[in-house]
Amino acid sequence: MIKKAIILLILFTSIQLFYNCSGVSTKEINTIVENKVWNENDSEVIVDSIVNKMLLSQWQQNFTTKRKPKLVVGSIENLTIEKIDTDLLSKNIERNLINSGDITFITSKDDREVIRNDRRNKNDFDGEKEFIKYLKPLKSDFFISGDIKLNIDSVSVPTSKEYKLTLEILNSKNLESVSIMSEILMK
Repeated sequence: MIKKAIILLILFTSIQLFYNCSGVSTKEINTIVENKVWNENDSEVIVDSIVNKMLLSQWQQNFTTKRKPKLVVGSIENLTIEKIDTDLLSKNIERNLINSGDITFITSKDDREVIRNDRRNKNDFDGEKEFIKYLKPLKSDFFISGDIKLNIDSVSVPTSKEYKLTLEILNSKNLESVSIMSEILMK
């Protein structure tokens, strides 16, 4: 009789442990995965940081005319395996630069629409001459393009992700690179 009671107690305890353990780990795994995905807040955080660096760097002070420099924000390439809204990154960059008061953008509504609908990178053209021809009618002083990359550290537990946004500022007249900056966001 005592043997049956002990066996039932062990069986009951084992079943309880089995169900409790499996339920907790499933919830924890789902939470970890959900928190590691790129979102709109990440876009704002990384853009805020990189634009602040951009505004403090020397390229703008080296602009010699008596007006604020005009910029065109080109496309940002997504070199990650994730679905990242690169148009949102570009718009966040534009917004932060406009709000700084130190930069101007193309003022013609038609030109702004062309740029929004036809965001390009320097790499989209066969050569530098074609790229300069594209920029000339926009009357911009500088062109910004970039990319976002992802590095996954799968050795650490939990897995960590490192997003790296790199922006390059080119002089529109001669395509000389005047500044390259990067910002890293860890998740």
